Amino acid sequence: MLERLSAGAPKVLNWPGLLVGDISQARGGPMLTGHASHQIGLDADIWLTPMPRRELTRREREDMSATDVVAADRLDVDRSVWTRDHVAVIKAAAKEPAVERIFVNAAIKKALCRDAGATDRSWLSKVRPMYGHNYHFHIRIKCPEASGACTPQEPPTTAEGCAAGDLALLVQRRRAASEAAQDATEAAAADDAGAASVRMPAGAARTLKGPALLLD
Repeated sequence: MLERLSAGAPKVLNWPGLLVGDISQARGGPMLTGHASHQIGLDADIWLTPMPRRELTRREREDMSATDVVAADRLDVDRSVWTRDHVAVIKAAAKEPAVERIFVNAAIKKALCRDAGATDRSWLSKVRPMYGHNYHFHIRIKCPEASGACTPQEPPTTAEGCAAGDLALLVQRRRAASEAAQDATEAAAADDAGAASVRMPAGAARTLKGPALLLD
């Protein structure tokens, strides 16, 4: 599904290809950076950064950071980096039949509702606001056919979830949750000098203590 989406991206927008972050461990299990929801191979993170028009070197893939498209006050997207192409690539992913849900920062959901246009808005119901997700959007893929061990989610409602008042309140709540989570993480790190440091995109450093997981 990711290969198909990546091949189709340049045909519908000015997006040469997808930069894919975490998918899952080869045999499941928690990842170094947490990602409890990535343990069964049905979740993938796609950066909100267009792929360069060339293949990245191994060192570049290790060192480059994703683009934070949310404004510093966390109430809207950063208009200096947010483009119509961001709308188009998320829309293309949401319209992919194999995609069950897409998770984005609440400020990004707000921008999508505003910038999606007046027609063809049904795809917005798949896009759900979730804490974090300001550097990437998280794709949840549908269960494979004839997989009895996989339980699908309920189909998204037809509502877009774009009511202005509801979105404004949601963005404010997500902002408060983000700040509270950051404070708690920093406090835990200060209490445990032996916490394992985890390299994240610039400006988004986190630490893990013991078996704790950062949920995505």
